[in-house]
Amino acid sequence: MENNIFGKNLRYLRLANKMTQKELAAFMYVNAVTICHWEKGLQEPCLDDVRKLAQFFNVSCDFLLGM
Repeated sequence: MENNIFGKNLRYLRLANKMTQKELAAFMYVNAVTICHWEKGLQEPCLDDVRKLAQFFNVSCDFLLGM
């Protein structure tokens, strides 16, 4: 993702909710390394994961994606 806005927003929301990458990974049924890669922009989540994250953090998909 260009400029990794998604990763920055995900990290912000995770830290604002006092969650570790491991805790968020458990909720998302992914490895903690995947969360790390999302936050660093090394990997992109699928659309279903973006929706699940948006619902969990009570934000819009547009916010997460920086739109």
